[in-house]
Amino acid sequence: MAEISLRPVALLLFLALNLALASAGSLNVACGRSDSFTDSDGTSWTGDGTFATLGVPAVVNDTAGLPESLTHLRWFITRTCYYFDQITVGSSVNVTTNFYYGNFDGKDSPPQFQVQYDGNPEMTISTGSETVTYSLTYKALSATVNICFGVPIDDFTNTAFVNTIQVEGSGVNSVLLNSASNTALVISGKKKKGKAIIAVPVVIVIFLVVAGVTVFLLVSRQRNMARLAIQQGAYQGAGGQGAMGQSAASPYGQGFDGVQQNPQGVKPYPAGP
Repeated sequence: MAEISLRPVALLLFLALNLALASAGSLNVACGRSDSFTDSDGTSWTGDGTFATLGVPAVVNDTAGLPESLTHLRWFITRTCYYFDQITVGSSVNVTTNFYYGNFDGKDSPPQFQVQYDGNPEMTISTGSETVTYSLTYKALSATVNICFGVPIDDFTNTAFVNTIQVEGSGVNSVLLNSASNTALVISGKKKKGKAIIAVPVVIVIFLVVAGVTVFLLVSRQRNMARLAIQQGAYQGAGGQGAMGQSAASPYGQGFDGVQQNPQGVKPYPAGP
């Protein structure tokens, strides 16, 4: 009986597994940072400075024995979302967020807030002295994965924050995800891509209109003042002094200064022949 070697089969399975892992993309975002680094476990992290336009970066106060990825965070006073594009629709995506309070605000009062991945139900996060992790695996319904953080609009006590965001899956293109042009941090769960580009021409048009109206009003005012000055000068010249410095007669009986002119009633113009 011929002996069958399992080595080629094992090798093929090993190569297939490596190929599957290589095709899976991942993005590890260290929030509140603008630099990129590799931690002690060999995980590569990128700061959210290329993604974030809202929120306030901060550094935690209690960093003893803390992984480098958790030493920073970004906090928000209103509902704010991260958007990650270039996701394969229908692919399985695993999103993980980590929250470590670390008394970053000096209040010694760990907050409570909500986090939501895409259209999945909101999850309430209650932070404390330990790291809180929320992870969810689901199928991407669109090419964009959004992760939102916030507190109720009438909650003036708590503040939302996040230390790290990790997006992993076979349909995740980590190269494109790292492109700032493919991501945006927005407010109220609505994307604001292109708004800034549109707003610039609008501002310029408004400025030009206001400037044009202002110049028109100034020119009109100067013209009116000049016209009044010419009329007043001509009227004073006719009712005041003549060309030789003598009092000029007024056909209406009085000059501009109210002095009676032509008291003898002489006609202002010579009679004809």
